[in-house]
Amino acid sequence: MSGFSADPGTLRAGAEQFFRASQGLAGVVGSLGGAGTASTGDAGLDGLIARLVQEVTTSAGSAGIALEADGTGLTINAANYEKADQASTAAGR
Repeated sequence: MSGFSADPGTLRAGAEQFFRASQGLAGVVGSLGGAGTASTGDAGLDGLIARLVQEVTTSAGSAGIALEADGTGLTINAANYEKADQASTAAGR
């Protein structure tokens, strides 16, 4: 065999790790949902806390979306490698 090879099972396992990480971030986003409403007695500090919580929530949400997309890509690639292997086997290569 020349070139490189990719194991579809390994790609799927990697995809599952991405999906689990994405779900973990979704949990973080959900937990932070109400954390932006601080009442310290200092309106400026309360505003800063709300802004920072929103930034973290947005970043974690975006990272989760990216991980989900990467996991989907790995799953698609695994299926494509399997199809290519089946076609190659059917052609007698």
